[in-house]
Amino acid sequence: MPNRQSPSTHPLLERSDEELARESRAGSLLAFETVVSRFEPRLMAFLLPRCVNRDDAEDALQQTFLAVWRCLHQYDPERPFAPWVFTIAARIVIKTQQRDRRRTARERSVANDDHENDSSEFNAERDNNIWMHAARVLTNDAYTALWLRYAENMEPQHIGPAIGKRPGAVRVLLHRARQRLASTLPASMTMTSPLQETSP
Repeated sequence: MPNRQSPSTHPLLERSDEELARESRAGSLLAFETVVSRFEPRLMAFLLPRCVNRDDAEDALQQTFLAVWRCLHQYDPERPFAPWVFTIAARIVIKTQQRDRRRTARERSVANDDHENDSSEFNAERDNNIWMHAARVLTNDAYTALWLRYAENMEPQHIGPAIGKRPGAVRVLLHRARQRLASTLPASMTMTSPLQETSP
């Protein structure tokens, strides 16, 4: 069972992701609560473009944190923590997408009726967000790599383990993802730096 006693005296908010992960794995609930607080907005931004509606994104978010807690014993504290967390989130959202494809037309209709107002806001946001567009036109690996590189500022060597690719392959994937995004971007959107990079 986790305990609420933090194993060190300096403020939790000053600790690195990896330090928090180690303390969480040792059973500190306070440390894990800090992990949740730190990652919640970042994960929600990552998940939202890839889900049918906000409810699905919030459900995927909760599943991600539950899986992170349950799998902390598998985390290697010598590696960066954030890519490991986003790997879990990416796998969960794929399962969410697969589940949604299995839903019947009637189930989708009922769900849409229940969330009509929320869906309208969600669709408006989707139509005007470059990441929403990226989620539509890119593969899961390409979207994940692009997000980790430009939203999370991760280097290819840290992105690689998250999608099962070597750093060189990650660079090629990023280059192709940027090209694909640029070629399909609606006139109302523009590529912003650093997404405009041209080198692989």
